[in-house]
Amino acid sequence: MGVVPRIFPTRLLNSGCSKLKKFPDELGSLKCLEELNADGTAMEEVPPSITLLSKLKVLSFAGCKGGVSMSWNLVLYFWSSLPRKHLRLPSFLGLHSLRSLNLSDCGLLEGALPTDLASLSSLQNLDLSRNSFITVPGSLSQLSRLQNLILKNCKSLQSLPELPSSMETLDCDDCTSLESFSCPSRAYASRRSGGFTFKFFNCFLILENELQSDVLEAIVQGIQLVASMPKFLDL
Repeated sequence: MGVVPRIFPTRLLNSGCSKLKKFPDELGSLKCLEELNADGTAMEEVPPSITLLSKLKVLSFAGCKGGVSMSWNLVLYFWSSLPRKHLRLPSFLGLHSLRSLNLSDCGLLEGALPTDLASLSSLQNLDLSRNSFITVPGSLSQLSRLQNLILKNCKSLQSLPELPSSMETLDCDDCTSLESFSCPSRAYASRRSGGFTFKFFNCFLILENELQSDVLEAIVQGIQLVASMPKFLDL
């Protein structure tokens, strides 16, 4: 009788499993895992062993804030006194192959993002939208392959560190507290040739505080685009 070969999965998809609160500590033993999706689960904490997944390319925890062990009616009644749930994150050291990271709508507060973002040396796409932090770690500027940064509806976000020159898209729509950000001159030159897109719809504080014409131009273009949509739909 032949030996049955062991099968190591490359994808682990748990999206929509609303009662899933944690992964086993042995998650890091899935050495061949390339994609992990836990969107919409009740995940409360990412196990530290995830840093052992050196081949992981796609990681998504969108909408994970941890579950609440109360009925919906009680949640509504005691909402003001309930502690705000958020996903607890480990260090990102070891995830050298990661290309896409989605932490949108995870209830992340100031200081919740790991400071070792720079260790994600292959990261191209980062979605941090609909969170409540005020700043993001300065190590963001060291992500030399980052192309797309999504920060939509981060209404507490006030400033951004200098962005890497590899950037192609920065989406800050509805970041109503955003006052300033720093962008390398190479990115501005890329914007003029159509290679870098700013999105600042409903970011009026940055309109007041930023003096760089390219930033103002991006905001104005975003306002004009949205204003023209009803006319387009009427055609």
